This record gives sequence, structure tokens and C-alpha cells, in this order.
Amino acid sequence: MTVRALVTSASIEPADVERILARAAELGVEAVRVQADDMEALLAALDRHPGVEVMLGDVLPDVRRTRSTYSFGNTGDEPVDADAAGEEEVLELVRSLRWVQIPSVGINEVLTTATWRRAPQVAVTTASGLASTAMAQYVAASILYHALRLWRLDEYREVRDWSHRRDMQPNMLVGRTVGFLGYGGVGRRAAHIAHSLGMQVRAVRRSPGRPASELFRIPEIEALDAGPEPAEIRGLEHLDWLLSQSEYLVCTVPLTRDTRGLIGARELALLPADAVVINVSRGPVFDEPALIAALQDGRLRGASLDVFETEPLPADSPLWDLPTVMLTPHVSGTHDRVSRYTTDLFLANLERYLAGRPLLNLADRSRGY
Repeated sequence: MTVRALVTSASIEPADVERILARAAELGVEAVRVQADDMEALLAALDRHPGVEVMLGDVLPDVRRTRSTYSFGNTGDEPVDADAAGEEEVLELVRSLRWVQIPSVGINEVLTTATWRRAPQVAVTTASGLASTAMAQYVAASILYHALRLWRLDEYREVRDWSHRRDMQPNMLVGRTVGFLGYGGVGRRAAHIAHSLGMQVRAVRRSPGRPASELFRIPEIEALDAGPEPAEIRGLEHLDWLLSQSEYLVCTVPLTRDTRGLIGARELALLPADAVVINVSRGPVFDEPALIAALQDGRLRGASLDVFETEPLPADSPLWDLPTVMLTPHVSGTHDRVSRYTTDLFLANLERYLAGRPLLNLADRSRGY
């Protein structure tokens, strides 16, 4: 029987769509490109193309209800509005579906969907590893931003003289300690960069990580991390050990029910005086009011925050008024090669799917990532 596939992701550029369609045809897969800008359009596409087994899409099929596009704070424990009829409709539409590739690293925004909760036959693969270099670049830029006091550039531009020259005196990074809360592909890549700047690297993580055979990696990126391991790594139970040494604390840990609120007032107080916090994972890992308080009273020197408790960051958030806080709109994992890398992953997994081999970057429903 012919395998049918839908390509609905808006992240895939036309040239890569053509690459997918051409390779699918070579493999005997009937692939169709469908524009699905919202859930209504996605469900309609599934209805028009019965028997679809494979999909490359930005979201998982869900009921026709208003849902925030920015549901990055979900851990799967959230109450779901009951819509029994709507969910049954979704389950009928995905009855033949067996695998969905999404272009995002995290899956918090899909954890409450009907497909994730009630259609366990649908495997979900993520873009884990594809954004590691982009996010590591963000971390490195953040470290340098604070070490070089670049947040004072607006002051310099305003006075147009050298009266702020002493205030912009950089901090040397050699010998300083950066700590990683979570140590997967992003942490490892950023750790290599930090080590090359002369920094001491410490890390804690929940588990040793998945075997390389279960992950998709870009060869030129993997080659960058081929040298000796730069970090001293311990288990998550050594979090206090990490915090007490981290002059720069980098959060890359996934958001789960266990990591929500992991860093609160007590944990922030363990950081060295003048520490900097960098968060590229999910905002709810931190107690945001406690983080704001630590920044306001000067216990923390600054922060680089790409993620927040509520996204987009509300206009009345006190974070906007803190000059030593670098704020960005959840962009650390985006880059100009998302389409190419995601297409490479999808095609590699498509061949595995057809051959009955395990898919790469498979999301774990029991762990929530």
C-alpha cells in the first residue's frame, strides 16, 4: 500500500518542499504540500487527504478551539477544556496517522493536544540538536554582552563623549565559571565556546542523555564538539553545588513537571554575588518574580532572557525597565537554516520509517520531551 504524506509546515521553504516531494516520489511515497495556517485548515487538509500516515507540520492536530500560539509553558498537567465531540473528530482524522515531524526542539506547546494525549500510535519527532549551534551562539553572545557591559552602549551614544569609558571596562572571562543547568546538545556546544574563552565549565543534568544512535545530528556541527569534554558534569541532585560556583548560570533544561519553578529565591541566593542568569529553555523553570526581585536589588548583575513565564512578555513587566537585562522574543533557537536542517531530518526519518527502523529524535511521552 502506498504511504501518504502531508507537508504543512510553514517553516519549510519552497526549494526544500520540492526536495521533499522529489525524494518522496523516489521512495514511492505520495507526498502533498498543503498550506495550513491554522488548526481549521490542518483538520480540513487531513479530511481531504484520508489515509495520511506521515506529516511534517508545525503543530499536532487538535480540536477547533482558540489556543495560544505561545503555549511554551505547558507540561502536560494543565486542565484541558472538555470537547468530547471535537476530540473524537480529531481522533477519527488521525486514525491512519503514524508519525509527525515538528520543526521545534521543545514540545511544550503540543502536550495538551488531543493527538499527543489520546493518539499514542502517532510518533512525534522533534528538531532536537538542529538549533544547538544557534542557541549556543546566543549564550556566547550573552556572556560577552555582560562581560563587555554592552548594555551601556545607549548611555555612550547619548553623551557622545568618553565620560562613561571607565563604566564600560570589560570583565575578563578567563578563569570565571559558567554553570549549565541541563547539558544536552545546546549546553555542550556552548560549553565548548565558553571553554575556548578560558572559562571553567560546570554542569548538572537529569540523566546521561540518549545514545547518539537515537539522535539526528548535523555532521559539521558534531565536528565542533569532537574535542575533550570541557565540563565537569554531575547529576541534578548537585544543583546547589552548581549554583554556588556559577558566575554565569545558563539554563537549557527542558520544562517538565519536575523542573517548573526549579530556580526560586533560595536557589538564586546561592549564586555568587554579581552573577548573570541566561535562560534559553523555558521561562517557568524560574520563579519569575523572584528573579525580578534579585535583579532589582542588585544581587544579580544582569540577565539575558529569551523565554518568560508569559509569552509574549507583557508590556507592563518590570523586566522591560531593568537596564542590565537583555530581552529577546524567544528567538535563540531560530536561524536561517531551519528549513534545510528540518528537511534533512525529515528525509532521513522518512527512509527509516519506510524501512521499519526506529525514528531519530523521538519525543518521549513519559518524560514530556
